Amino acid sequence: VEMNRRLSYEEADDMLQSHATDHATSVLLDLAFIADELHARRLHHGARSIDLPEPRVRVNLDRDEPQIDVAIVEPSPSRSLVAEFMVLVGELTARWCLEREVPVVYRGQQAPHTERDDAVIQEVPAGWPREFAVLMTMQRAQVTTTPEPHAGLGIELYTQATSPIRRYLDLVAQRQICAAMRGEPLPYTVADLQRIAHIAERAHHEVGQAEAEATTYWLLEAMRRREGEVVDAMVVATRGGSARRAEVILFESGYRTQVRLRAPAELGATLQLRIERAQPRPPILRLEQP
Repeated sequence: VEMNRRLSYEEADDMLQSHATDHATSVLLDLAFIADELHARRLHHGARSIDLPEPRVRVNLDRDEPQIDVAIVEPSPSRSLVAEFMVLVGELTARWCLEREVPVVYRGQQAPHTERDDAVIQEVPAGWPREFAVLMTMQRAQVTTTPEPHAGLGIELYTQATSPIRRYLDLVAQRQICAAMRGEPLPYTVADLQRIAHIAERAHHEVGQAEAEATTYWLLEAMRRREGEVVDAMVVATRGGSARRAEVILFESGYRTQVRLRAPAELGATLQLRIERAQPRPPILRLEQP
């Protein structure tokens, strides 16, 4: 079904939650149904969908003192729809390249854990504690010039080619595909791809680390301004075999940190913690029970 209309994520979310019967809404609802089916297929093949809160920090520097807005990234039906079709494109692109012997950089991920670990995870309380336990078993994705299964996505082979304006390896993949479709010599050999992938992954890691450090900086600066206040948190793990050393997630921001407790707390327990000290650089956060 053909449709030509530009939508923001917010507009698409409103349409998906409406009962409208216009053509655009019908098309969007059909796409959402297909995305749900694709997601169910991947879950059936072992995909892991981690549902943990992520901090969202927005900073306005156009003031004498920066204004910091901290919230949690809210799930969005339209963003989930787009993400699902991006995974599908990555899977189909990888298969197309493999069948035509077009070298590209694949992304794979080893199975996260054993059956024994699965049984242990099922004993963890549902919700954030279990999601965190699953996250801790996940292996880091690897790039390779030979296709490998991607356990986290639940698919047999995968490459990224949907975001050439922000990921260089996506641009490399598109150059390979375009040359192959035109019958032209491929711009990159396998050796070229291995060298480029190594450089690109290192840069990607450094960018991700810088983004995480910036988010942490502003989160801690926001908490520094609130020293002495009490915040709510959930216990998602214990550390060092002691129920008094806990990994917690703050409800209002999704920030994860470790605390020492006066008394043991069960996984999934909600705690009230006072911000005793927060310092953005070097990063320091001390939370204690009132």
